[in-house]
Amino acid sequence: MTWGEGWPLWAWLLVNPLAAYRITRITVKDEITKPARRWLSDRFEGPAVTLAFCAWCMSVWIAAGVVALTYFWPFAWSLA
Repeated sequence: MTWGEGWPLWAWLLVNPLAAYRITRITVKDEITKPARRWLSDRFEGPAVTLAFCAWCMSVWIAAGVVALTYFWPFAWSLA
């Protein structure tokens, strides 16, 4: 059984959670995005800043994006 651009379903079910985890980690914890998070916290308050620093909160939105990419643009997502 395949889903998307010829990848078997088990491959999507394995790769997508790992991709969502890594993107969340880059966004919330890694040094490369620290300037963006600092800029956000210096200029704004409230839920947007909380979202930028909360791995649990951000992972829900990132996972939703990963699923949407898999469904609507599987070829482009499989290249990424």
